Amino acid sequence: MKTRTTILILFTLSVCILIGCSDPLAGPQLDTEVLPGQEHVAAKTGASRLADLSVRLLVEDVPPLFGDSLLVSVQLHNDGPDVATGVQVAFRSGPGCAADTTSSGGSSGGDNNGIDIILWDVVGVQPGEQLTLDLACLLDGLDPMVVTTEVMKSDARDPDSVPGDGDPDQDDYHSVTIYPEPPCSFCQR
Repeated sequence: MKTRTTILILFTLSVCILIGCSDPLAGPQLDTEVLPGQEHVAAKTGASRLADLSVRLLVEDVPPLFGDSLLVSVQLHNDGPDVATGVQVAFRSGPGCAADTTSSGGSSGGDNNGIDIILWDVVGVQPGEQLTLDLACLLDGLDPMVVTTEVMKSDARDPDSVPGDGDPDQDDYHSVTIYPEPPCSFCQR
């Protein structure tokens, strides 16, 4: 029995030397601080990884004409310090913008009360990495339309935002208003 106890103590000391423990005899301690709304992340990962995810919408720099397709890009960036896995980003476009994917990226579409929703599932985003999903938005209305994107899920904690909470003041949410122009049959483009 003494041999097993000695091996366990040596193993605990080795692990503590590798990851840094304040009390080697107590063993490694996990960070258990959980941000509000991220309890599901703590259950999956032990709340041990941090990934500062942000999203941004870029709209093609051309006059948006009724009936034309407009390129809208969703950019997902991880400011780290750890890899983010199990990430899902939502793109929502209201009436007047029928969105279809034009690039790969694990996206899927759906319709919810006149709002087109595309979910982009990302396996992993490394620290410092930026991924882009390009969408074609067919402008089928003349009213101003708001398109939004938001990080909905992540297996890593985000230090300054909560996925899926709809807060426009956080960096995991971004919106842009598009103002379509009426077609002009006699004008030169």
